[in-house]
Amino acid sequence: MSAALGVGGALGLPVAAGIAQRDWHALFWAAAGFGLVCLIAVVAVVPESPTYREARFDYLGALGLVAALTLLLVPLSKGAAWGWASPRVVGMFVCGAAIFAAWTVYEWRRAHPLVDLRINATRAVALTNAASAATGFAFFAITVVPILLLMAPSESGNGNDLPMSAAGALLMPGGLTMVGFAAVGAILAKKFGGRIALAAGGAMMALGYVIAVLPLAAGWHVAPWYVVMISCTVSAGIGAAYAVMPALIMSAVPQRQTGEANGVNSLVRSLGTSVAAAVVGMLLAHFVVILDDGDAYPSTTGYLAAIGVSLAACLVTIVCAVAIPASAETPS
Repeated sequence: MSAALGVGGALGLPVAAGIAQRDWHALFWAAAGFGLVCLIAVVAVVPESPTYREARFDYLGALGLVAALTLLLVPLSKGAAWGWASPRVVGMFVCGAAIFAAWTVYEWRRAHPLVDLRINATRAVALTNAASAATGFAFFAITVVPILLLMAPSESGNGNDLPMSAAGALLMPGGLTMVGFAAVGAILAKKFGGRIALAAGGAMMALGYVIAVLPLAAGWHVAPWYVVMISCTVSAGIGAAYAVMPALIMSAVPQRQTGEANGVNSLVRSLGTSVAAAVVGMLLAHFVVILDDGDAYPSTTGYLAAIGVSLAACLVTIVCAVAIPASAETPS
């Protein structure tokens, strides 16, 4: 499944670029169409789990989680524009935190919660989820920074003037690298254990971001081939890390809860990416260079800040992975 993510990303970049160059509205319609096809395929082809058990869907829990995340993420992404001390930003943060606290109490007390907090509070699961969130955070920058470095005009100080289609094609190797290193992650997990494989994935991601920092900090031009190398290195770590997370989760929970626990792990990973979208987007939008025509592009400081927080997330992944109990180390 981790390999499939890489395939989708590798093929999606040039296809999306080709569609967006003609009409960016069509890009969203195409994404909606693919989503509909996936929904039909799941219903028609994917068999029911043998461990399926009847349970009522927690609508109130789902609504509370959506409300809390929305109220926390929106001001995070808009804080610079609205003002961090503005009543709107402060009010949304306070309301989001209050709703999240109430949601936690509500979920803890339910017999059939949306998220089983007791299972997810165990050390092995909690640390794996924390590593997943950090990996999801680190993943976002590699989807944004390389494409900006390739497409931005050279006048911005960090750009290669490439069209969208060419930039998308150059990032295909990153997605394909993710495919190959998903298998490498499984091999590492089998030989050394899941937590070591996860830590190795985090280290590979960190190496990629260090490679990205070097020319930017030195004031050198970041050539297209170098951007491809950054993308492939970080993607290799992501592929290896994503491949071992489900095995770590499944080894730490009862069999009847593996689906639920892996679902929460995927949610946490997506949440990390969502937070990164707000944080990285804010940094890239705040530190900019204004060209003569009035267009704004990320400055060197913006790139370094975005890469810096992503590098920190990689280190969190490594620390959490090493701290996972040895009992959670199982072959992939």
